[in-house]
Amino acid sequence: YRSVASMAPGYIFEYRFLPDGGTRQLWVSEGVQAVYGVSQDEIMRFGNRDSFIDPEWLPIIKERRAAIQRGEARSGEFKARTITGQTKWLHASAVPVRDPRTGEVIGAIGSAYDITENKLAEIALHESRTTLLTVAESSADVLALFDRDRKCVFLNRAIHGLTPDPWLSAPVEDFAPPEDRARVHEIFERVIKTGVAHDFEQVFTDASHRVRCLEMRVRAVQSGERMLGAVVNITEVTEQRAQRDTLRT
Repeated sequence: YRSVASMAPGYIFEYRFLPDGGTRQLWVSEGVQAVYGVSQDEIMRFGNRDSFIDPEWLPIIKERRAAIQRGEARSGEFKARTITGQTKWLHASAVPVRDPRTGEVIGAIGSAYDITENKLAEIALHESRTTLLTVAESSADVLALFDRDRKCVFLNRAIHGLTPDPWLSAPVEDFAPPEDRARVHEIFERVIKTGVAHDFEQVFTDASHRVRCLEMRVRAVQSGERMLGAVVNITEVTEQRAQRDTLRT
């Protein structure tokens, strides 16, 4: 496995358990330098990677290692810091290594890769959701938040006859009538890609066979230069549209 480690994302590691419950780094691939900013040799001199793990996450890491020592595979995210103090989020997976003679767990082999960008986007999106929840409590409009993959992560109220059930994690296309899903997909894709706002009207027939019209205002949600998703403010304009059509005739 060491010969192909350079082709894997992140880095691959192998360690042995010590009698005191600690670990000794047996080997780590060169990909560790891109993550922590130190070379393979420097990591080996440290003895293990614990000095790079955020102190708040060390108890969780130790619980995972204890499970591995019991013979269980483990995976999960954790927070770390580079040699220069930069915060990074990693996802690691590890499986037990057993002594071929006794079957006793003597260590672990695993891999870890950088998920910082996705994790920061997740945190920022959660903060946006919290802010939106506060605003939504006093809003007469329907407010919905979608992530970068156009999956719904927040909705203050459903639109009868249009909102999918369940709505959580449903794609934005499911919030449109079948004949209009391609257009809605294209609009949200463009807003999330370019950051340019887009307003449009959505006409649909509800469960009571009533034709309704919604005004949709789609805006990008960003944190600095990082695109997080899109928020849509939805106002029912059925009556206004009917009055407008009446005036035209």
